[in-house]
Amino acid sequence: MRSPKHFLYETILAAPLSIALLYLLREELGLSKVSVVHCLFAAAACAFCALYQYRKGNNRLILLGAAAIVLLLSGLYARYSDSADYAYNHRYLWLIPLLAVGCYLIAILNRFFAVRMLTAAGIVTCLVFLLVNELTVPKICVMLFLTVLILVFADSIQRRWVKQGDTSPTQHLVCIAPFVALWLFIALLFPVSSKPYDWNFFRKIWNRIEDFGLFFSQRFGRSDDFKNYMTGFSQNADVGTGGISENSTVLMHLRLLNGHLPVSLHLGGQTCDTLDGLTWISTVEDDFREGEFDYLETMSAFWQHGHVNDYIRSIELEVTYRDFTTKHVFTPEKPATRPWTLGQLKAVAQGENLFFDELKGVNFRYDIEGIRMNRLHPAFSEFMATREAITEESWTGWSISTHEDPNFSDLEAYRQRIRDTYLQPVNVSSKVRDFIDTVCEDETDGYARLLRLSQALSGFTYSRSPGALPETVTDGESYLDYFVDSRTGFCIHYATAMTLLARAEGYPARYVQGFLVPFLNDREIDVTGDMAHAWCEVYFENVGWIIFEATPGFASDAYWAVSGDGGVEPSVPTPYVPRPSIPTPGAPGTTEPSTTSTTKQTSSSAPLFITAAFVLLLLFAVIVLVLDRWITNRRYDRMSYREQMATLYRRNRNLLAWINLPCAEDETLTEYAERLSGILPPQAVKWIPSYEACIYGDADDSATEITTVALMEDANECLRKQFREQDPARYRIYRLFNRMLH
Repeated sequence: MRSPKHFLYETILAAPLSIALLYLLREELGLSKVSVVHCLFAAAACAFCALYQYRKGNNRLILLGAAAIVLLLSGLYARYSDSADYAYNHRYLWLIPLLAVGCYLIAILNRFFAVRMLTAAGIVTCLVFLLVNELTVPKICVMLFLTVLILVFADSIQRRWVKQGDTSPTQHLVCIAPFVALWLFIALLFPVSSKPYDWNFFRKIWNRIEDFGLFFSQRFGRSDDFKNYMTGFSQNADVGTGGISENSTVLMHLRLLNGHLPVSLHLGGQTCDTLDGLTWISTVEDDFREGEFDYLETMSAFWQHGHVNDYIRSIELEVTYRDFTTKHVFTPEKPATRPWTLGQLKAVAQGENLFFDELKGVNFRYDIEGIRMNRLHPAFSEFMATREAITEESWTGWSISTHEDPNFSDLEAYRQRIRDTYLQPVNVSSKVRDFIDTVCEDETDGYARLLRLSQALSGFTYSRSPGALPETVTDGESYLDYFVDSRTGFCIHYATAMTLLARAEGYPARYVQGFLVPFLNDREIDVTGDMAHAWCEVYFENVGWIIFEATPGFASDAYWAVSGDGGVEPSVPTPYVPRPSIPTPGAPGTTEPSTTSTTKQTSSSAPLFITAAFVLLLLFAVIVLVLDRWITNRRYDRMSYREQMATLYRRNRNLLAWINLPCAEDETLTEYAERLSGILPPQAVKWIPSYEACIYGDADDSATEITTVALMEDANECLRKQFREQDPARYRIYRLFNRMLH
């Protein structure tokens, strides 16, 4: 007989691997948590595979039939319990055995060196992936992976080690397994810190490697990434695109150096003035100090009004490029782009757009100042409705205090340039005009009308994949007609619609693209490709450019209390995060399961299911055993005498071993018979010399063969009787499941 160690080799490898994968793939298996029962289920499935592999003959049929009955009963139970989704909701019942079978097959193939190395590489890759992505898994999952890794390497060493004596690597691995299990037990006893290890040393090394790679790629022909990431965030924005995709690449890192912490921040990178067909482009190539005039006009307007901090607040950012190469300078709202600031940045202005003199990339860092506007507070709307013209005294007073040099006399020329550039005519259909009139009703104030339009657009539907525009949509007018009807899209569609509607109302407006960065409660944040965004800015004389955020759910700008609020901070909207719709309990189209009825049904049907399973398994086993005995007896009767002798020899040798009288390896049959003659009755021993004489005598002596078979059959009956008297319980078990006892 084979050593029991041969039966354990694959199980020792497959069981810990299947349990580790059980923890790792918990959600995919449909488990809310992994319990001890689930782990035992996986281990039992591996043990079943080992038993099935090493059983011989029709005994395999019993094992296979038992597994089939369990699966069949699961299906019948699902039907009986009126649960159409039973197989999916309880998919762990069949996925865990499949997982165990897969791991067992891997364990079988681990006898080959290449497969062992692939298994080790797969485990290491999995652990590295979990570490790099900072995914949380239970400690036991990691330890089981390491256990399999130790076993695989130990097995490889045993197979390559030149040894004498017993050289079976499968048996050696079984001997090593208890020590590995002890190591696993001791390791699990040690507590795990709730604070994850920061891996700071290794992170620094990785960052250096990553920085070198990015720097190298930047220096050798890398183009401007600003126009490549996603629609709504490019050099020229195509309104006709059908959808956008996610991109989690870290492009920049922002650190708030000065100013109050915002909830979110518009970080502009490209301003477009012209809609050429369905593509936004920038036609401004010269510098008419647009940024300086805008900054001064806004500061002067609120400075002469008083209570400046009620309406605007300054902000200073440190911007660091990461996996990003561009010539564009990214700025907060209303950047303070003084000539000496541009000189420090080595940047030039083209209208409102700022560009570096060369491509900037990884680890490039610069500081930039800007202004945040309290435009969501009702007090801001009141200021816009009652604002006064900026006086030369106010302009000059602020310019002197900040050493700005644009003259007040040039302000009107600047405003005319704004109108010429950003107030391009927009024709709207009667349908769009009716939409504007319905939304604005009798409102006459320009800022209030545009605010209503922005809020109306925010009531539309946000979609990352609204589909391509129809072929009939070719310009701004046809686009507005289509959008007012479809009422769905993403940021580029809403920013375009708001810009066109503002121009239709007679206000200069521009399309801006960059990032909407959710700072939340942290003064530092990584800017990713997913934060790319587009919005509209509208120009109002005596205030300057103001952001109108029309995209649904993105109006999350921080706003703050003013002097009249008594120090009470207004509630702050949270940044928009698209989520799939979830049916509300009790809503139309949903049904709430009855807890009481389900509980009763489960409790009443479970015992019946268990009883039926037991009865069917017992009946199947009896049928298989009866058939197996009948087939074995028929096969024996058809054998030749010499074949019957060989069969009886195996049976008698096994019976002698079961009653603790095995034949020693260095013992001849004659010596074996002499030793047994003093212990067993003569009937149980005298077949041995006859069998030896028949085997080594004349092969054609049929009479001797007949006599020997008769003696061996009598001995078999005597030995079974001896076995039954010596150990009745053990004999019954062997008698039931072993065809050698028939």
